[in-house]
Formats: sequence, structure tokens, C-alpha cells
Amino acid sequence: MDKLLISYCKQALDTIGEEFSSPDLSRVSFEFINNSGNNIATINEWAEITLFFNHAKYAVAYLPDSNNSEEKAKLLLNEMRPVLLNEKDSIHYNKIILIAKQMISGYHKTKTIINVIDANGMYLNDEYIRTLRELAKHIKSIISKSDLDYVYNRLLQHSALEYQERYLQDYKNGLVKYILIKNAIIVSYIAGLLTTYLQPLLMFYVSATNS
Repeated sequence: MDKLLISYCKQALDTIGEEFSSPDLSRVSFEFINNSGNNIATINEWAEITLFFNHAKYAVAYLPDSNNSEEKAKLLLNEMRPVLLNEKDSIHYNKIILIAKQMISGYHKTKTIINVIDANGMYLNDEYIRTLRELAKHIKSIISKSDLDYVYNRLLQHSALEYQERYLQDYKNGLVKYILIKNAIIVSYIAGLLTTYLQPLLMFYVSATNS
């Protein structure tokens, strides 16, 4: 067994930290209401949500193995780059979370409301909005503790000269592969959180991909 791989997998888990706690989603359902006559989302939002899930679905459930783990890690990391790295990107996780929060709170521009209802028929909209707010904070904290800036701006793009010395050392010591795998595990975890807690928006994706 590759001891370095085990070590870097443990580092990934340490970066992730405690598991994100939230309401049990298996016990809630989502109700869509739109009495305004408008589309339930703008054309741009529909496209952004669809593209977001297209990227995120490829990153879920990554596990390193002996079969092209490094290449799989690179593909996964590149898929999630626009979702995690650039806050100005239209599919950055903060922007997609904002759409969900606006709809659940009833303040979306199209007047669409998504109600979150538990098994007893109780509305959990406020609780779910708090969950999404905490989710964004949790993801931001993980990213800040990770090597993703180094990974995206030096290992995958070779543009950040401030990382040149570190890169040369990592390359010399044969660590680049392990750093990529470690951060792919972290990104896969984040993708899993996003696809799970943005379930209220999945209907846009399903509708678009089945049309």
C-alpha cells in the first residue's frame, strides 16, 4: 500500500474537518409555487443551474485508486474550477446558492417560491436558508485551508510565479501527484455537499437535460 497516498488522503480528511451537519433531507420535500405568470427562473439562471450541475456531477464520489488516479484528479479539479475558484463566474457556488435562497425566501425576481416541507407538513424555509448560509461558510473555510489556489494557479495552469519554489520542491520530491489527489478528494466532498443541499434546484437541471 502506498504510504504517501494514505498520508495525503488523511490530510484531505483533516482539511475537510467535521462533517457538515444539517436537516435530514430524506425527510423533506420541496413545493414550487409561481402565480405570477413568469417563468420560474430567468433564461440565464436556467442555463447557469444546468451548467453548474453538469460540472458538479462529475466530481462526486471520487476515490483514489491505482488506475490513473492522478489523471482522474486533474479532470475532476478542472471540472470544478469555475464552481470554486472565480467568484465572478456565473456558476460559482455562491451565486447558485443565492438563487436557491432567493426562491426559498420568496424574494426571487420571477416570484417563484420553493417551500421546504417536513414529513409532518411543517414549513422549514427559514431553517433551510440558514443551512445554505452555513454551507457557503463551510465550503469557504475548507477552500481556505486547502491547497486549491496552488493547485489551480500553479499545478494545473502554471501561471502563479509566487508558487515556483514550492512547485520545484514538490516536483523534485515526487509530491505533485499526491497533492492533486488530496485536493481532488476535498473537491469531491464539496461537490457532494452542493449537489445534496441544492436539491431544490435539481428540477431545473432534470427538466433541461430531459428536454
